[in-house]
Amino acid sequence: IHPANDAKKELKGCLAPVSTLTGIGKGLKSTPLFQKIISSCYQAFDRKENITLTITSSL
Repeated sequence: IHPANDAKKELKGCLAPVSTLTGIGKGLKSTPLFQKIISSCYQAFDRKENITLTITSSL
């Protein structure tokens, strides 16, 4: 998982969070959201908590 706004150009099978979807495989403001997620994860690690990523589809 890492920041990217265009999956086709920037990702090779990885996941990237985006704040707003703008199309298939495209979105906006990936880096700020990625930093927020990573910060939350590190805080949970410091508290010895588990992190779970759940991916769902509304299709």
